This record gives sequence, structure tokens and C-alpha cells, in this order.
Amino acid sequence: MSRSYFRKLIVSILASLLCMLSMAAGKQMYFTPLDTDCLPSGDVSSLYQDSEGFLWIATYSGIVRYDGYCSVPYELYSEHGNTFEGTYHVFCEDMESNLYVGTENGVLMLDRNLDRLVKIQQPEIQNLEVTDIIVDKSGRMWVCGDLGVFRKDMNGVFIRQELRRDVSEEPLSDAVDMLVDPFDNLWITSWSKGLYRYNLNTGKIFRYTEGDLSSSYVLHCDDDNNLWVGTWGQGLLKVDLEEVTDEEMPYERFFHDSRRDNSILDNIIYDIDQDSDGNIWVGSRSGLSILIDQQRKVFRNEYPKEGYGSLPYNEVNAILRTRDGTMWLGMMGGGVCKTDLAGGNSNDIIFLDINSVRDKYKTSSVRCMCQVDPNIYWFGLFGRGMILYDVRTETFQNYSELPCFDDFPTISTTDCIIRRSNGEYVFGTYNNGLWLCSPDLKSATLINSTTRAVMSDDCIHSLAEDADRNIWIGTDGGFFVMDTLNRVTSPSVSDDELSSSKILDISPDPSRDNTLWMATDGNGVIRLEVSGDEAHIRSYLGEGRCNVSQFISVHADSQGNVWAGSILNGLYLYDEETDSFVKQNYLAFLENKSVINIAEGPVGQLWMTTEEIVFSFKNKELLMYHDLSGKNSFSSFNRNSSMYMPDEGNMIFGCNKGIALFPCKREMTDAARNHDIAITDFYCNGLSYRDFADSRSYRSDGDVHYKDGVYSVSSRRPDISIHFSLFEFMNTFNTVFWYRLSREGSDDDQWFIAGGKEHVAVFRNLKPGNYCFEICGMRTSTFNLSRLESLNFRILRSPWLSWWMILLYVILFAVSAITVISIVRHSMKQLAVEMHPEVADEQDTELEKTTADTLPDSPETEIIKMSFDIRKVDMTPPNQVFMQKVLKIVNEHLADSDFRQADFAREMAVSQTVLTERIKAMTGVTPMAFLTNARLKMAYTIIQEVSEHIHVADLAYSVGFNDAKYFSKKFKEKYGKSPNKMMTETEQEKQE
Repeated sequence: MSRSYFRKLIVSILASLLCMLSMAAGKQMYFTPLDTDCLPSGDVSSLYQDSEGFLWIATYSGIVRYDGYCSVPYELYSEHGNTFEGTYHVFCEDMESNLYVGTENGVLMLDRNLDRLVKIQQPEIQNLEVTDIIVDKSGRMWVCGDLGVFRKDMNGVFIRQELRRDVSEEPLSDAVDMLVDPFDNLWITSWSKGLYRYNLNTGKIFRYTEGDLSSSYVLHCDDDNNLWVGTWGQGLLKVDLEEVTDEEMPYERFFHDSRRDNSILDNIIYDIDQDSDGNIWVGSRSGLSILIDQQRKVFRNEYPKEGYGSLPYNEVNAILRTRDGTMWLGMMGGGVCKTDLAGGNSNDIIFLDINSVRDKYKTSSVRCMCQVDPNIYWFGLFGRGMILYDVRTETFQNYSELPCFDDFPTISTTDCIIRRSNGEYVFGTYNNGLWLCSPDLKSATLINSTTRAVMSDDCIHSLAEDADRNIWIGTDGGFFVMDTLNRVTSPSVSDDELSSSKILDISPDPSRDNTLWMATDGNGVIRLEVSGDEAHIRSYLGEGRCNVSQFISVHADSQGNVWAGSILNGLYLYDEETDSFVKQNYLAFLENKSVINIAEGPVGQLWMTTEEIVFSFKNKELLMYHDLSGKNSFSSFNRNSSMYMPDEGNMIFGCNKGIALFPCKREMTDAARNHDIAITDFYCNGLSYRDFADSRSYRSDGDVHYKDGVYSVSSRRPDISIHFSLFEFMNTFNTVFWYRLSREGSDDDQWFIAGGKEHVAVFRNLKPGNYCFEICGMRTSTFNLSRLESLNFRILRSPWLSWWMILLYVILFAVSAITVISIVRHSMKQLAVEMHPEVADEQDTELEKTTADTLPDSPETEIIKMSFDIRKVDMTPPNQVFMQKVLKIVNEHLADSDFRQADFAREMAVSQTVLTERIKAMTGVTPMAFLTNARLKMAYTIIQEVSEHIHVADLAYSVGFNDAKYFSKKFKEKYGKSPNKMMTETEQEKQE
């Protein structure tokens, strides 16, 4: 047997899988029901996939949209609050991607802005019981039902088509199903009236009622241009469209024969579709029939049976093949299920179940492995030690049956197996130390605490051979090294406490001489640098080196990178610049998971597993991803159980049900390349934009299908959740998403990779700003950036931090400050009055006195005379009254710094122009200059009368100035001295 056995084995198994895909008789087909919580009822009438990839499900109680993870219910929207009473029958999408729903009472249309169904209010179709809606090649929409066939014209109006063969016939009515064939014929079935063909180009109509055609019910055109007609009671009919004439329609009949198990299940046909392999699927009242051999009329029949994966219900009312190749069945009373043609396994994975081992030992869990020759392998088994397994004959031999192990103790578990450079096999047992076996399997050596006193621990978890052919042994309580002469030593290390750690994995570093890396359970990753008989040890735990203490795997690759798999905290990579291990957050699907295997395949290609996920990447580019948690033939991967087979180009991992083999070289298929990707929902603080689009917290100039527009959120540091789907309905968990969130003006735009289970991206505590979320997806292959989808949204500042609120804050602060200052000034003035009442009395007397004579000669105008160059004008009675009022207002507002000319004019009951002209005519100055000079005179009087020094600011505030420097400047301009200097001189004069 050559070393290409595994390659041949792969070809053989793949051929078997292809046979399964062609549904050879006897192979189990698995039906997976959709969760009943996703549906309003179990009575399914129709299935449809729209242009975006969403699956629409019509039931008798309502419709839902399904994205592979979640369903969104829809109901009729009415401004008057009316609800829809009736059943939903069929879906259709026009060329502008508008979705229509045919119902028992007319046609509904999906309003994408409201994300609600709105009834089309047209008299012609108002009460039509719609049975089908289709769109022809030219984009014309056709609707049929109990009232006949209708076509939507260019103005959006539905017009009834008077389809008849001649004027004596009644127009076609009671239409059930429609179909447009490749030859521009519109085919129509009519209840108990046969099959009609309407030529869209000529407008001619032909009717076929011969034989079984009179019972025509449902239609389907296959990939070979054959017309399939499902009848009501007469079975399935196949029509070659090229043989159809205006008068005749030859057909081949497939009917139920109770004497043949492989005949069609029932003669009453509900729906017809075709799978990706060309097989015709027929739904009937008795179950599902799949035509796998047309020549011999052989059907594979599925109906409710006992056991896993059986068809849930018998009445298959709707069949749909989605673009990913998944077959969907809608049942009348049984809900919806999807069909796994491959029996739960992916074509990219080969499972070798080693059934002969399981039959004998009741277990086939491969703990570790090592190749002996192209056909023989050592497998370590849980509870059974190790076995020699022949993949060619599927036979095996337990270690206890080999003569070389006759004198060895019984062991239950072997944790690790390696092959030394000299061909010797080294077994690390769980509780009996190290076992060595010669290449010819004829001699063996036991090395443990009994045979080597220095070896204080017999529980071995890991083994590795370095460049000098020394074997490093990781145990439950430290590590040892065995040289080429099988001498075991315990190296003298710099930290005895770290040397006693539980060593779960060891990896020599090919890029750093005399360096090994160890994964420990409690002390993080350990770096060991060997020099002679001494070893310098360094733990990467704490002090900025790494915040995780428990690691289960470590690998130094050929590119100089050191990878470490943690226990329940994802993957870490060594950063030489900071001398620390950094978590690889971009691998979002590893969050809270253990990376239990790290191995290198072809140069630079790394393979890793968690318990249920296997993936490979190179230079941070994901090459392959499989989540096997949903596979019925898989349990979980085991630690330390990986092996690369360079000749075959395959990677092998041990699992709880044998071994799983993955090809390292694979090409991207069209199915993987051309998948749809869509953003399915947008949440802010746990609230969906769809449900709260009219809330004050949201604002948008786009619809709630998240295709275009900008979505605004008003919230303080919100949590944003964005849902998405690749519409890989059968292998949902095997899809992978690549996404990032970019903030305008920020360089932080790291891409993240998430698995199919992580179909929600969560971003917490976002700052205000404009954001762009971008995402693309893949199905176990390279990401397709041409299918990149994006969602733009903005986080608005909280209302109390918006610009207009900040302006309001400034205004309120200014008003408050002015109010406080006014209160302080008034208090200071009152204080001055209390301290010097005689000054206040004099000032009040001067400003309040008036005479009937001319103003310049009156005593109360002394302050004005000293302040102004009053012109010689006649003080007529009107002028005297005006000046009296001026003096009264000046007296009232002498200490009010906020008193302005507009206030002055308002209190004088004149305009500002009149006020300025009259005061300037009598005094030679403007009104505000008049007020300023009065204030300066008041200040001067206070300085002359008071007996103690006053603070200049207090003096300024008391006479109506809010700026002490400005007050001093104006005072000096008027009196030639500053207030301080005048007060000092006045005090000196009084003392003398």
C-alpha cells in the first residue's frame, strides 16, 4: 500500500458523499424543523426568497421574514387601525425589489420605510382571492385568483385580462397557478377547467383539457425546459415544451402505484420544485416524493417516521430551493423544515469513525496520534491506553497485545505520542511515566519515578523534541529533559516555583536558539532559555506581560511567531517589542473559548481548534472555518491531538468520535464566493430600530431594511448591536463574518472575524460622532470583499450637550452673573448710604429739587452745572418738565450698570432719537454721557465727604460702573486724578 492511501480514501469518501447528494436509495435524509417560535402558526401556505436573501414564510395566521437566525413578524398596517382577516397565500417581488403578498382578500405591498404591509386599494382586486403573483421577463406583474387573471399596467393599476378563445366563451376564472416559460408563454391552471397557454407576444390563448390535463393544479419549469404539472388526483405530468403545439400537448404521467414502494406517494400534488442536482421534488398530502430516476420512474419517498431527522409532517404544501442550495418544506400543520442532503457533514471534512474500535471498547475517542507507516497509526484512547490501527483493514491491536510491553503496567490514558529523530516512539502516560518503543516495535523501555529517581512526577501531559534531539517532558508538577542516551535530568532553573507548574504543552522555538515555550495551568506561558545545564525561566503573567494565567496550548511557528491558546479566553500572540502576549481580539469567534490545538500545516499555514471549531489562517487571513457543534457525527476535539500529513496535504485532529481529516489545499467554490450578505437589524440599548423607528431616540433618512440612509441615535454613550446574516441556511454556523466599525476622524478601525454563531456585533459606550459599519462574509473560504455591505449611523450628543443647549447655558449663566452683580452693587450702595447718610440725603435733595424758573439757576442743578457746559437756552415750561423727568430717572438708575439708552428712552416715553436730540440741546452731551458724568460727580462727592479710604471697585460699583479700571480712567479724565490719589489727598487734608 503506497503513502497515497489517504488520498485515495478521500476520493472514495467524496464519491460516497456525491452518491448521497444524488440520493441513492436507503441513505438517511435529515430534516431539521424550524423553531416553532419563529412562526405564527404551523399551517404554511407559501415559501419565498427575496432578492436580498431573506426567506419569507406565509401561514394562515400571518407572515414572517427569516434570516437564518431570527424571524420578524409582519401584519397589515392601516391608518384606521383595521386588522387583516384572512389567509396569506403567495409572495412575489417586482424588478424594483418591491415585495407583494397575495392574500384571501386582495394584494398587500411591503412599505419599506414603515416596514409594514399596506393593502393596495384598487376596486378590481379589492376582494380578489389571490392564488399566485408572478413577474414576466419584461417586468409586467400578473395576479391570478378566483376572479381570473389581472395585469398591472404602467400606471400601477391592475386590469383584468379577458382571456378567452372566442367571444362565446366565458373569461378565464378560478385561476390557481401561473408560470412564464422560456418561450414567452404564460401558463395558467384553472380549477377543474384545464391548462391554459397565453402567448405574451401574440396575445393568443390555447386551452388543454385532454385526459389528466383537466385536473391541472400546480406548475414548475425545470432547468431542461420541461414543464411539470401537478394535478389534483391524477398524479404528476411531465411535458416537453418543444413538443407542444396549439392543439396538442403530449405528456408523461407519474402516478401512485400501491404495488411499488418507489412510485410517487400520492396523486394529489401540492407543490413542485427542483434541487441543485436536478432532482424533482414533489409535495403531496402524503409526504415528499423525490424523482431520482426519470427513466425508471423511481421516487425516493419521505414521510413521518420514527427516529432523528425524519419528515415532521405528511402534508407538504410548499417547496423552495434557496440560493445556497438548501431545500425548504412548508407543511400544512407541521411548520417549516429544511433538508440536509449530506446528512449533517460538510464535503470539506472526512470523519473516520474507527467503528471497529468503538464496537469493542465502546469508545473511539482519539486522545493523541502518531504515524507508523502510510497505513498504520498509533492512537491514544481514553481509558484504553494506546492502539495500533490499520486504516486499510480497519483492524487494530492494543498495546497490551505486543510482546515488548508484556512486563509493563496497565495504563488507562496516554496523553501524548511523538516519534523521535531516531525513529523511536515516545508515549507520555497519564500516571505511569514515559514509555519508549523501538521503531520495529520489538523492544520497550519504561522511564518513571521508579526507574529514574530524578523523575519525581509520572503524570505526563506533553512531549517535544528540540534541535539537539533532547526530549522535553511536561508533567503535572514541572518539566524534565531526556537526552539521546535516555538520561533524565531536572534542569537548574532561575525560579523553582515556576518550574513546578503544570505543563500542558511544549513547543521548541525554531527561530530562537535554545528556547522553548510552555503552556501552563496557572502561571501563564513560560519561556525557557537553555544554556548548558542551566535554564533561565520567565513567566508571562502580570506586570503587563499577560493578564491570563491558564494556557492549554502553545506553538512557535516557522515564521517566528509564538501563539498561545488560553483556557476560556481565546488566542494570544507574542509581541517581541513589548515582551508580552497580546490577545488577538480580531478573532471574535474565540471569545470565551479554549484554543486546545495549535499546529502548522504547509509553511506559514496555521491550524487551530477549540472543542468544536477548527480553522486555519495565514498572515492573519482566514483560509478555512468549520463549526462542528451542529454535526450529529461529531462530539468535540481533544487536546494535543493534531498531526500534519505533508505527503497527502491533510491535517488530522483527534476527536471524541475518531479522527477528522481536513484538506489543507482547497479552492473557493462559486457557492462560497457569491453568497448574499445583509444587515438584518440595528439595536440601540436593546431596542430595535424597526420597533422604535418613530421614537424620539431614533431618526433616519433611510428605510428599516438598512440598505441606504443614515440612522441617528440620541443617547448618552449608547450600546449599539448590529445583526447580520449570510443566508447560508443549512450550514448557518459554518459561515464567517468579517466586519469593522469606523468612526469619522478616528484611526481605530480594526477588522473582526466572527463565526456563524456570533451574528451580532456589539459596540459599547460609543462616543458621539458619525460611524460606518462594514461587513462581508464567507462560507468556509476567502472573504468576498465585492459583497461588502455597510450601515451608516450617527450618535448624537445628548440634548443637554447640544450647541443650542450650551448657548442657553451661557445665556443663563450671564443672566445669573448680572443678577448677582446687581444685587451686590445694590447692597454696596445700601452699605454706603448706611455709613454716610448725609451724602445720600444731599444727593437725593439735589437730584429731586426743581424750580419754576430756568433750570441753570436752580440749586438742584449744581451737580449738572459742575459736570456739563450747559448752553444758554430758554427753559420753557415743556423743557423744565422734561428735565425734571430726566433728573428723576437719572437719580433712580445712578447705581444701575445695566441701564442703557434704550431703557432711558422707554422710561421717558420717547424714541432714542428724540431723547438724544433734546438732552444734547440742553446739556451739549448725549444721554449716556449725561448719566456717566452724573455718576462721576456722585463718586467725586462721596470721596470728598467720606472720612475713610474706600476700595475703588466698591466705589465704582456703587455709582453704576461694572469695571473698576474703566471707572478710574473716566474719573481721571474728568478730574485729573485717579480715585485712589484723590482719596489719599482728601484724607491727608482732613488730617491736617
